Amino acid sequence: MVGSYRTPKSNLTATSAPTVSDDITSGFSGGSVWIDTVAVRCYVCLDPSSGAAVWIVFAPTIHRIVTITSDITLNGLHHAVFCDTTLEPITVTLPAAADHPGQPYEITNIGTTNKTVTVIGPINGDTQILVPLASMPVLSDGVQWRISG
Repeated sequence: MVGSYRTPKSNLTATSAPTVSDDITSGFSGGSVWIDTVAVRCYVCLDPSSGAAVWIVFAPTIHRIVTITSDITLNGLHHAVFCDTTLEPITVTLPAAADHPGQPYEITNIGTTNKTVTVIGPINGDTQILVPLASMPVLSDGVQWRISG
């Protein structure tokens, strides 16, 4: 006897990551695909249990390496951010941690003057200051940003 295959419900135009509530009661099943077009991430549902759905990042994240000389708000495409503070201090604002679970950033002050980089997250509950030639890896745990190195 030949079995049948039913294509699982998917959300290919989402603007945020799936949550535990995106579950069987919403029509999702194991193998459902969810694409967050803002964070540029693809998720696959492993367990659609009601109120406790488990989604994992499926595709590799595209990481972007940038050198900046002025304030910036990061998004899901950034990864390594080199801040050239030669002329002025720079503020780097992280996106909401809940919208970017698993997102890593490596923020480095490549300036050689006494100007700093202020990183607003909050990270571990606070704003962080990077002095010249300092670097800080951060990672979203889905709730908040954490220093990861």
